[in-house]
Amino acid sequence: MKLIKPFDIVIIAVLLLISLSMIILNIKSSGEKHFFLYIDDKKIEIKNREGLIDLKDYGKNVIVEITDGKARFVESDCRDKICIKTEFIERCKEVAVCLPNKVALEIKCIENKFDAISQ
Repeated sequence: MKLIKPFDIVIIAVLLLISLSMIILNIKSSGEKHFFLYIDDKKIEIKNREGLIDLKDYGKNVIVEITDGKARFVESDCRDKICIKTEFIERCKEVAVCLPNKVALEIKCIENKFDAISQ
């Protein structure tokens, strides 16, 4: 009795091709990166800013770092420090969250609507 039939190999190959194409499309996300902070119920866009951002003005003991198109939590007063262990996020649609402080950091890529403009 055969465990693997020829049709099973075809199905496995198709599933592998689909999953690889999804991974490649996710890696090649293009567009301009925009960083957003979600603090409690507020959404704040961080424009043209690199370095450390202290969130004490918002009543949070959290420090976020943005550098070279990447972002991460550097300091937090939460108990487990899971947000700090997350390290850098750098791709579109990635999110880092500090649940005890109700703070999230997200990268969104905004793509241009036009490839070229003609007159």
